[in-house]
Amino acid sequence: MEIIVALLPHLVGLRLEAVVVRGVGVRIDAATRTVRSACGACGTWSTTLHGCYVRRLADVRLGGHEVLLALTVRRFTCVKRRVPAADVRRAGARSDPSVCPSHGPGGG
Repeated sequence: MEIIVALLPHLVGLRLEAVVVRGVGVRIDAATRTVRSACGACGTWSTTLHGCYVRRLADVRLGGHEVLLALTVRRFTCVKRRVPAADVRRAGARSDPSVCPSHGPGGG
């Protein structure tokens, strides 16, 4: 996996799980290493996992191959408010901004 990090240095902070080459495409399965997140509504930090989801992102071409990054992102629950802090519009879902820029109000 070191070759992938050497060619795509913005993936350094991720846990690389698999690289699959098929035809003209390369799929990289990766996950964030986030272990806690702050609630966007109240700012409380939480390590209580609510769940996760996969974002699929097109990346730069690599040796003529299209690259798809399947990024698993963790979602956390706000322990103070007893509601999912994982509401992507408010907080909790954290992907590495160097890999996957935030989208919509509040990021995610």
